[in-house]
Amino acid sequence: LLDLGCGTGKDCMFFSEQRIHATGVDSSSTATKIANSAKDSPEFVCQEILSYLDNYQSEPWDLIYSINALNYTALNLPLVFKHIKRVSAPDAYLAISLFADDDEEYIHNEKVGANLYKSEHGEIYLCSEKDIRKLFTDFQAIKLWNDSYIDKPHPGAEFEHKNSFWRIIAKS
Repeated sequence: LLDLGCGTGKDCMFFSEQRIHATGVDSSSTATKIANSAKDSPEFVCQEILSYLDNYQSEPWDLIYSINALNYTALNLPLVFKHIKRVSAPDAYLAISLFADDDEEYIHNEKVGANLYKSEHGEIYLCSEKDIRKLFTDFQAIKLWNDSYIDKPHPGAEFEHKNSFWRIIAKS
């Protein structure tokens, strides 16, 4: 399992506990340091997602997993998906969640392009259904759905707002 945007590695650690070989990639040195400090932790790599995928030359992955991280590759999102296809085994599965274009947390930020906003973590691209279908053109979509919930005020978003996501299960 390859977890793109693993943060502090909680999901990777869960998969590892289930005896699934897991590697996590995240651009945050703080997050990957926390992840690597855990006893018997899987491998965690501190690197930009696009750079990791671009340079990856090892065995193909059977499962690519990413929860609300790939949006931060912003305008490189189509290239990220080309690389995901390249590093995936022929019958690999993808379990991906991406912020949707009706997510209210980010649409209040400065807009810098079509569906592109500034955030505290850099630019973020919010995906429309059309974007999702285009990104997954080279994959067999098994399930695609939109999911949302109301989030309470918190640091960085001091107002109640709807978080909205595209959830995708696909096969390479």
